[in-house]
Amino acid sequence: MSGTEIVAVVSGVLNIFGAVAGLFGWKKHQEVKEAAERTARAGEAVIQGVEACERILGSEEAGKVKQSVKAVAEAAGVEGFLHSWLARLGLTTK
Repeated sequence: MSGTEIVAVVSGVLNIFGAVAGLFGWKKHQEVKEAAERTARAGEAVIQGVEACERILGSEEAGKVKQSVKAVAEAAGVEGFLHSWLARLGLTTK
């Protein structure tokens, strides 16, 4: 093999490594993006839950407050994520 062929082979191998690294980076980017979307949905669910609670705070039915937050989180599809997030913050039991 001549020097040019060796350089071409080394360059090809480095390109393959770069492609593999790019694939792993893209997968990690997708995971981060999905986590950010779940966090945004959970945050919106909390905001909507709080707004619903504000509407019924005058009543003595505390169960309705909990139901409202749970219903909004279920509707947003983030109930499990929201619960684990609140548990990490120490705002609910596991």
